[in-house]
Amino acid sequence: MKELRNGIKIIGIDHGYSNIKTANTVTPTGITAYTTEPTFGGNILVYDGMYYRMGEGHKPFAADKSTDNDFYLFTLMAIARELSQQSISEAEVHIAAGLPLTWVKTQREDFRSYITRNNDVRFVYRDKPYHIKIVGCSVYPQGYTAVIDRLHEMTGVNMLADIGNGTMNVMYINNKKPVENKCYTEKLGVNQCVISAKNAVMDKLGVKIDDKDTKIHLLSGIVKCPICGAGMYGNKSIKHKKDGTKYKDFFYYGCKHRKMDRGYKYDYKKQINEELLDNSVSEIIIKLVSNPKFAAMMQDKINMQVDTTAIEQELRNYEKQLRQAYAIKSKIIEEIDSLDSDDKHYIKRKADLDNRLYNMYDKIEEIENQLIAARAKKQSIEAEKLTSDNIYKVLIYFEKLYVVMNEAEKRQLIEALVSEIQIYEERQPNGQWLKSIKFKLPIIEEDISIYLDNGHRVECVALITRQNQDVLQENTK
Repeated sequence: MKELRNGIKIIGIDHGYSNIKTANTVTPTGITAYTTEPTFGGNILVYDGMYYRMGEGHKPFAADKSTDNDFYLFTLMAIARELSQQSISEAEVHIAAGLPLTWVKTQREDFRSYITRNNDVRFVYRDKPYHIKIVGCSVYPQGYTAVIDRLHEMTGVNMLADIGNGTMNVMYINNKKPVENKCYTEKLGVNQCVISAKNAVMDKLGVKIDDKDTKIHLLSGIVKCPICGAGMYGNKSIKHKKDGTKYKDFFYYGCKHRKMDRGYKYDYKKQINEELLDNSVSEIIIKLVSNPKFAAMMQDKINMQVDTTAIEQELRNYEKQLRQAYAIKSKIIEEIDSLDSDDKHYIKRKADLDNRLYNMYDKIEEIENQLIAARAKKQSIEAEKLTSDNIYKVLIYFEKLYVVMNEAEKRQLIEALVSEIQIYEERQPNGQWLKSIKFKLPIIEEDISIYLDNGHRVECVALITRQNQDVLQENTK
């Protein structure tokens, strides 16, 4: 995300068929609609009176992404996720989007209109209200941004291949310039490759590969690069011995974000052992929740009442203003109806009343928008309390639940609990990478220090609000 001098924020969004990507986030293109609030929270988007669970599964391939409402909703979610990185909930946004190379010409204007159809948007994502003004949308060929700053280096013939889940885009570059009539898009993405591989395994071995058998990286995107701050994602390293046999697969978290800042390139190439970091995080949380004082504090939070007095008073004020505005509007209309057309001042009086009526319509619209925002704020407060209660209850029984969960359920749980995980740039003498864990909810009121079994300290900080002077500390030899 970049911010212009006039305050407008430019957010790049890759509307992939499998994942929606921004500079700092990756979310699968799964979406499920509900007419009422879902029982369980999580990645819930509330828009235009509907509830949408985002990010579970993948949307089927569709050549034209503007045929339904889904990619618009994904856009709102992507904006919210990117803005939340800087704790922003209200902004003017210019979207930079991409379309497959050979489809840009025919779909660019339709897709731009699709994205900018509502320039003033209010919605709720993960219980947080957002107010976004979409001031523009630029649509570029997919993959082009990867080479635009390197074209001057591309002498001779070069090929750029952007292989996504649904399509593969190939750009032909000759002597620093893209050759448009040699660029093409094929419906030969990763998904088609996976389907072919599954079919081959079925034909040869008679075994069906279930999607659940694929590797789930527990902390992917949640653990942050200690250099550039971007999310680090799970990868698999496959190496072969001299005799051709494989070493054991090595799963790791790595930063693929090659960020340029003031001429300096952030290029962090450490491979963080997944198993080691995953175990450290789960151990920290288990040690935290096993503290009797912590369990008691969680129970107190569950029993805590939410104070909505201020927002309810605000709602009453807006409702009163709205009633008064409608009464004034009705009175003006009655005055217009009672005008005498033979009156020599009829035209001036009519124009004056019409102007007052139009101004009152503007006033009514303004109050109604304020009322909608206030109701959304109250709903958010109440929903946050409900979500908090659910998570606090999960925390109390975290150890018992965690050991019986599958990998997908563990991932969902960590996403619900943890905002981000910071690691050290270098592995510490005690063998640890973990530096700190930031929770999504006000779990504790003071810094908490927890020692691992080897006696060395690992930081675990979650300072959100301060309710009392209690400090929780557990010492383990």
